[in-house]
Amino acid sequence: MCQRPLLVPVILFGLITTLGCCFYINRVQSRDKSAIYQICQFDWTSESHETVDVEESVQFGAIKSGSKYAVFTSSLHGSEATDYGFDLPLTAMAWNRIGFGSIIIIVGDPQRHKRKPWVQYLMDTLADKEYIVVLVLKMVSSSQATSISQVVRLFATSLVRYNTSDVGIRDTYLLTADADIWPISRDFFVLPPGKDILHGNIGDLAVDGLRVIHAPLSYVGMKIQTWYSVMTLSGLLPMPKTIGEIVKYFGDKFRRNVTHGGEGWYIDQVMISLRLHQWKLENENGRKVYVYQRQLTKDRIDRVHWPTANLSLEGIVDAHLLKTSYQPNKWIRLRPLLRKLFPDNDAMRWYEQYVDRFNKLISWS
Repeated sequence: MCQRPLLVPVILFGLITTLGCCFYINRVQSRDKSAIYQICQFDWTSESHETVDVEESVQFGAIKSGSKYAVFTSSLHGSEATDYGFDLPLTAMAWNRIGFGSIIIIVGDPQRHKRKPWVQYLMDTLADKEYIVVLVLKMVSSSQATSISQVVRLFATSLVRYNTSDVGIRDTYLLTADADIWPISRDFFVLPPGKDILHGNIGDLAVDGLRVIHAPLSYVGMKIQTWYSVMTLSGLLPMPKTIGEIVKYFGDKFRRNVTHGGEGWYIDQVMISLRLHQWKLENENGRKVYVYQRQLTKDRIDRVHWPTANLSLEGIVDAHLLKTSYQPNKWIRLRPLLRKLFPDNDAMRWYEQYVDRFNKLISWS
């Protein structure tokens, strides 16, 4: 695999800025739409901004022009790092099965986790797969890692744009996804003909009197050039000079990691929902947007009701994996699905070897 140095000019500062702005929406008293979007959308191309280089990060692999990629993330910090880390190569293989590569964003420095031998094993495993592109954001503190990993998918276009020499990647299709969800359907995730954006609808989202479609992060798909437009990003994502004041104002909310279901847990969905709404207003009122509908109780294999027998994939879109699926009592429940997706014996042997090695390394940590 190709390894190249990657300088990310303040991608984290951009994330903190945008995250803080979306938190601020709840405090806005104005009912004017433009006022709301002025708060949630910075003009990244303004001359009043400056670029600051930050600590070097690393990219493995290269983006291929015209290809399709699922984008998902994992943090090396926190109580669930092992759980999500184990899932990464398996989820990437599930995407590869239906014709997608994977852009995996690792938040945290693997070199700082030498007491966890499974981390290096994971990195080696990911780097060995030609359909996986890995972006490692090393400069993130443990207190911010979960928050960053939650929203960084929305900024994958900026990372990709900065870290590739291929000027033809604007037609590359990026789809946000989750590390612990496997795609099953071969057709569901593809951008329909004549459409620029694909996203879901889980109800209405009310922000200071404005009601928009609440789009889940799994799944939002569009080509890189459209991602630029939706997120109002320049290629290098410069840092606003006002970032110091913004971080000072919102720091207490962002400097500690979000917790499941707590304040800020869905901030990534709030952010993309508002961006999508604004883009639709400015682009033919959304006629080129395909909004899909889901019935999760029918079209998802869910971890809460994981099937124990008569597993059928008919009408199934995806599968939400069991937590700690590397544990023997969980792995044996996962094997029937693996058999369905990957009937080849060589693939199954690889999976068995992977989970066996992973468990041994965990026990040494």
